[in-house]
Amino acid sequence: MMLHHWDGNGQIHIEKDIWLREEVCRGIHSTTKDSLFVEELAVAIWGTGELRGRRVFGKEYPTKNTKAKPPLTPYKLGTLKVLQ
Repeated sequence: MMLHHWDGNGQIHIEKDIWLREEVCRGIHSTTKDSLFVEELAVAIWGTGELRGRRVFGKEYPTKNTKAKPPLTPYKLGTLKVLQ
């Protein structure tokens, strides 16, 4: 993960309006698998509650009778793709 700016108060600036706590970034860096890195980074950016209520592209699964969930924030999704 490329760290852009540390504010001196334990916050690291990742992109535009995305700041993560320093200890969260260290935990993400310590992961041993790529899939865990992406998962932990996504949780750090959106939070578990927000991730539960969204899908990557906002589409329905054709085998389920569920309503479409809104897509992930395109800007944050782009940040996640760049940092992985």
